[in-house]
Amino acid sequence: MDKHDRELINNAKKLIVKTAMDCRTGHIPSSFSCLEILYTLYSKGFVTINKNNLDSIIRDRIILSKEHARLGHVCLLAELGLIPKNIIPTWQQNDGRVGHDLFGGLNYPELLALDPACSSLGQGLGLAIGFAIAAPDKNIYCLVGDGELQEGSVWEAIMYIGHHQMKNITLIVDRNFRQIECYTKDMIDTSSNIIQQIGAFNFECIECNGHDIDELEQVLKKKVDKPKCIVANCIKGKECSFLLEKRSHAYLHSCTYTPEEYLQIIEEIC
Repeated sequence: MDKHDRELINNAKKLIVKTAMDCRTGHIPSSFSCLEILYTLYSKGFVTINKNNLDSIIRDRIILSKEHARLGHVCLLAELGLIPKNIIPTWQQNDGRVGHDLFGGLNYPELLALDPACSSLGQGLGLAIGFAIAAPDKNIYCLVGDGELQEGSVWEAIMYIGHHQMKNITLIVDRNFRQIECYTKDMIDTSSNIIQQIGAFNFECIECNGHDIDELEQVLKKKVDKPKCIVANCIKGKECSFLLEKRSHAYLHSCTYTPEEYLQIIEEIC
């Protein structure tokens, strides 16, 4: 990862923390888990999404199905200049335009870079199928969480994509082995056997380090003969790991923190 990439990602992380602190919201670790994945998709030529085509119905898409990382998605797009930064302070506010449920917000021209939000987990891959059918020559990426794989709707979509060999869809799994209040293995283990499970539905599955931009680029560029699934091994907020030792598992999800804890997270960002 070059200096420019690291600087932009770190700036996005700091904006995430500042927004969470000012708006009294959580989900910092979930956002940090997949930030390099989103950055690579938007900035390394895998999609043509720019200010000239945002209002086009037929264009490349990046569907963030793991809705708990929406704060990170919005802050990254602001750093990339695809949405205005002055919208970020309205996150989750009553009169704001951005939050976890963005269906209404998508009516605003300045938010057209945000591909449809799902609100309820498990819906994004189904949306990706619709976009892929409408635009078979466009690149459709869908990012899901490994905890989200406990939703049956995800597997219905996986079966459909594999059966119809929809090669313009790339499924990316943010595998951090965690969900809201526990490890996935302690609820339903949707993490350890992902490659074999999704591969059984006629996907080509490739594993990589989800925080290594160079490695992400390599697997995203790799040509395969089936729909591609990238299993990206990630850490759910490694800069927030001290909270797990200090408090509880839930503090790596939606909880808010003390001012001192927010500042410590910023100090951990390197």
